[in-house]
Amino acid sequence: MGNFENIINIVGGVIGVYFIIAMLMFFRYLYFKKGRLKKALIHVLLSILLLCAVVAFYIGYGNAISSAAPEPGTFTESMKQTLDTKSPEELKFNDLSQIVMLSNFPINEEDNVYLDKIKEYYIYYQMSMETNTKTEEELSQQFDTLRANIDCR
Repeated sequence: MGNFENIINIVGGVIGVYFIIAMLMFFRYLYFKKGRLKKALIHVLLSILLLCAVVAFYIGYGNAISSAAPEPGTFTESMKQTLDTKSPEELKFNDLSQIVMLSNFPINEEDNVYLDKIKEYYIYYQMSMETNTKTEEELSQQFDTLRANIDCR
């Protein structure tokens, strides 16, 4: 989302200030009988409508972004291609963590051929963590135990 999110936040803040000014116009008429009630109410309603539009746009944009991303644990074709063509050392941390996340989810029967590769990525990922104190054999056993528990579900 990045810059676009910041722009929406700034626009929302400006509309929020406009709402405060519109409310001050309304209270000015209400308490001091200065200004016009119709003008104040139009500004209040306009600011509320603009604020609602910005919030609806922000929610819609966020839903569009989140719907474009696959569900966690989804074994996509790009992941299969990555497993076939690249080693764990060649991947960015985010891509590596998405593949390692597959170890926590059930895998279809036809995708079981990738379990050894996922295990390799899992071990590399765990070994690259600073808090890791386990050996490769312990991590391999941990992966096998994790997969056995998932397959029992």
